[in-house]
Amino acid sequence: MITAINGREDYRVELDNGVQTIAADVASDKGGSGAGFRPHELMEAAYAACLNISVRMILDRLELAYTDVTVRVGL
Repeated sequence: MITAINGREDYRVELDNGVQTIAADVASDKGGSGAGFRPHELMEAAYAACLNISVRMILDRLELAYTDVTVRVGL
């Protein structure tokens, strides 16, 4: 579960999973300070992480060697 708590700065949000905290914000041209990931970047990051982990799990299960797996996502 993720908890989102508004920050003191306009539109800044602290996102917490009970163990770690990251910041989200909007760019300065949207009224924020740009002090964190923008909300759509968090969606891109979640999808990229899920794809990266899934590919590595499949490669491991098939016992296929790999060095790096890179996923780029743009919305």
